[in-house]
Amino acid sequence: MKKTMYLSLALLLLTASGAWAYEFNNTTQVQEWNGSGLYNGGAWTGWIGDSAVFQTMGATLNGSTLSIFTNWNPGKDGDLGYSQIQTADLFIYDLSKSAIFAIQLDTNKPGTGYVYLESPTTITTSVDIFKTLTGLYYGGRYNDQGSALPVPVQGTGGIYQFTTIVGWSSTSPSAVNNVVSVDLSGLNLGNDQWSFVWGTATCGNDTFSQQVVGVPEPGSLLLLGVGFAGLGVYRKRAWLENRV
Repeated sequence: MKKTMYLSLALLLLTASGAWAYEFNNTTQVQEWNGSGLYNGGAWTGWIGDSAVFQTMGATLNGSTLSIFTNWNPGKDGDLGYSQIQTADLFIYDLSKSAIFAIQLDTNKPGTGYVYLESPTTITTSVDIFKTLTGLYYGGRYNDQGSALPVPVQGTGGIYQFTTIVGWSSTSPSAVNNVVSVDLSGLNLGNDQWSFVWGTATCGNDTFSQQVVGVPEPGSLLLLGVGFAGLGVYRKRAWLENRV
């Protein structure tokens, strides 16, 4: 009976997990474009424009809440002399289901927190939005694992799924002015392999892309250690009983 109890406890602790806990740095680079094509020789850079406005530094994932740390906030919409500039949508790519979700983050516009199921043909890129403008510099592509791809910054034509909680707040770390937190629990991602992309502003001035693979959070790792300890106790007890 005690053997079964020890073994059951150890297995329970080994399998107890499920929550997420990650920390990401934004290392994604972008290229500058204008109405005629690549600008500045097509050089890759960390962000485009004023870093005090457009730079995005990183993100954390605690539980099912993704928090992105950035200098951008929706209150900047239209105040830079370009009425087209607005907060980019957050895109979630569920790799296991081949599904793409777009989440509206702009608290100044109707539909904040709306989650849309997208497809590659319904994602509008910054190139599409500004392709008819000239003399305006913006990020038209980003570098993800060595590949140059369009920056998806606004979702259009998607199928409405549900609403989720989106919250903007001020923060105090050096060079970081704001944080936007998004509840992803309704997407049922679990610990599946997935990725997210955010263009910061409509222009894709600082695109942030990250692939996420489900791994145990620190608390789960502690449980894992306790589980192994339980198995160790069980094995030692069994060894002593066999000697008797």
